[in-house]
Amino acid sequence: MPEAPNTTFDLQSFHFGCATIKRHDAAPCLLTAHAHVGGFEIAAADCVVDEEGYEQASMAKCNLPDDFQAVEEVTFTVQSMHGSSIIALLDDLSYTTFALVQEKGLEKRCDVHWFSGKFCD
Repeated sequence: MPEAPNTTFDLQSFHFGCATIKRHDAAPCLLTAHAHVGGFEIAAADCVVDEEGYEQASMAKCNLPDDFQAVEEVTFTVQSMHGSSIIALLDDLSYTTFALVQEKGLEKRCDVHWFSGKFCD
């Protein structure tokens, strides 16, 4: 795979759920996604698995705002709704990776096609 300098990505959505550490039972929780650029947090979004969602043991979908575009890193924090020790499970992350490419003296943001080794169409 080629390495792209100045690579960023847009994180659109993901599914998540929470479970207790000891028994691995589904648990209600608050998961916060934190978007970072240049080492600074630029945005945060809260996602919740509420009482009804955890009782069905299904993963919740978290759709992120446009603030999660052109980010370099996303971190997550999770809080239990009942005070128990929990873990978060993430799945189906929907994202697009981009690279800043110099072309004719101009910098443009291009979708990265890792499978073909191309940065711009």
